[in-house]
Amino acid sequence: MLLATGDPKYADDMERTLYNAVLAGVSLDGRHYFYVNRMETKKPIERKGWFGTSCCPPNVQRLLGSLQQYLYTVDDSGIQIHLYNTSAI
Repeated sequence: MLLATGDPKYADDMERTLYNAVLAGVSLDGRHYFYVNRMETKKPIERKGWFGTSCCPPNVQRLLGSLQQYLYTVDDSGIQIHLYNTSAI
C-alpha cells in the first residue's frame, strides 16, 4: 500500500508492526518464538521451540532477509526513508 499510494501512514504501520510484533516475538538466539501476542495475554507464557510444521519462523526469516527492500522508496520528489538502519551507497 505504501508503494501504491505513497501515504506515510503505511510506513508507520510497517515500523510499528516490525518493532512491536515481529521482532518482539523472536528470541535473541532466533530459535524460539511467541505464537501469540505477548502483550495481550495475562498468564505467563514461554517462547515455543521449532515445530515440525511451522509457518511463522520461516516467514520471520524471510522478512528479515528482505528487510532492505522496506527501508526506502524513491519517486520523482526524491528518496523517502521509512526505517532506521545503517546504509551505504
